[in-house]
Amino acid sequence: MAPSATGTRSPLLEAVAHLEDELKKYETLTADIERTPISSEKTLVRAVKAVNEAAASRERLGTWVGALSQAMNDVRLRQEASLLKMAEAAQHVSERAQAFQALLTRYASLGEVAKGLNIRAASIAERRADGAESGEVYESVGELLTGMDQAIDEADAVSSAAKESAFEQIARDADALRQQMASARNRLNLAQKTLAERAPS
Repeated sequence: MAPSATGTRSPLLEAVAHLEDELKKYETLTADIERTPISSEKTLVRAVKAVNEAAASRERLGTWVGALSQAMNDVRLRQEASLLKMAEAAQHVSERAQAFQALLTRYASLGEVAKGLNIRAASIAERRADGAESGEVYESVGELLTGMDQAIDEADAVSSAAKESAFEQIARDADALRQQMASARNRLNLAQKTLAERAPS
């Protein structure tokens, strides 16, 4: 048998290659014995030798059949381990996707709330410019500030949850929105103080 590059083949391929080679030898020996006429001492000795070689070959076949069986069992175990790891990886991907979608939904909802607050703020400013009473505007600003406080708390919660889940982009976006709303709230607080000072006692 020609030497094989054992280091470059898996145990399964190695066992298959050896088994194939040995089976061919056994088949050749069998064919030789079948077609060799035993009509002299010389041919008898040759036939006996071939039978002995065939017996040795059969033992080697058994060895390589066992090696093949072991290699196939090892492959089965590797396959089962890979399937288990893939199932765990797929579950992890699914969980991450769900967490991402949940955060994205919260952030999108937060954006809609912020847009609504901006519309309310613009409406209040327009009413004030049209001459609405300070007391009336003061009350509207107070309601707007309450909504802003709630939105800022939600933005902070979304940012924290995103950081904990290692979704840094959503965390940064939510924090940026929180800062924008906090800045707007500070301006409204100043406006509310001015309205309070101007409101009739």
